[in-house]
Amino acid sequence: MPASNFWGEYLKKLKEDCVPFEALECYKGIMREAQYQFKQAISNFEQELAKIPIGAEIENWLRSLDLPEDRVSKVEISMLQLINHGLLKLTHNGQVCTLKELSSRKHQEIIEEIRCSPKLTLSEKEGAVAAYIAFSQHLSRVTHGFISQGEDPNIQRTLKKTIWYKNFIQLIQSLPERDALIAKLLYFGAPTMDEVLDMRVGQVNVKTMIVKFNKFPVKYPKHIMLELKNYLSKKEKDELVFVNMRGERVERTHLNNCFNRASRKIPNQSRITPKMLLESDITKSLGNEPIFNGLIIP
Repeated sequence: MPASNFWGEYLKKLKEDCVPFEALECYKGIMREAQYQFKQAISNFEQELAKIPIGAEIENWLRSLDLPEDRVSKVEISMLQLINHGLLKLTHNGQVCTLKELSSRKHQEIIEEIRCSPKLTLSEKEGAVAAYIAFSQHLSRVTHGFISQGEDPNIQRTLKKTIWYKNFIQLIQSLPERDALIAKLLYFGAPTMDEVLDMRVGQVNVKTMIVKFNKFPVKYPKHIMLELKNYLSKKEKDELVFVNMRGERVERTHLNNCFNRASRKIPNQSRITPKMLLESDITKSLGNEPIFNGLIIP
């Protein structure tokens, strides 16, 4: 490797009253020692995390929340639901699960499994996701980032949407199953409403989680594809995915009316149309969305 002139030029630029520098090799030694000490500290820290049961840290976190008692109670219920339904495992192969086992990847797996769970209502799923991510944020703070915090992929994917995610969740809770699924496909990436209404079973690839629309393909979240798979269970490849009671294509007018009725049930929200679920606002940020420990909550 060719010799560098940087060190010599660097020394020339320093003021004369600077503290005299050691030889360059000396700093290499200091860095090696610092790296060794850092690796040792990490190893020691991991050993200490391996002594702390996940359940113990959840309890410590709940006690530290600066929230009204009823709010803390709701968070506690959500965390207990995760445990009761096996979505957050406290033991593995007869051993207690500790903080050492939690990582960013583990967080995302848990969040996706929450949304895929058939044992929770939509409202319970959103509450559980919010509570778990808030717990992961706590872990990130107390471990100085050693345990990364989890991120809600649904919120990250829809940050720029004209319709807030919170309002979208409220909307689909008032829609029938078919129309709610149409709404999800629109909100999470479909190019147009007509492409969704004209969609046929053969365009859906459950394994790759991709729907091949004419304009462009869209990869959907696992929980949406699971819903779509269940909805398509008795349909043939060439059939329309969504049909009305006469077995025909769902009419746009019907969908608009259905959305209008559902959006009236959302406090402080004007009318929501299917088209609005497609729209994004590139200037949008979290704005005045309700935040709990840095997390949008339902």
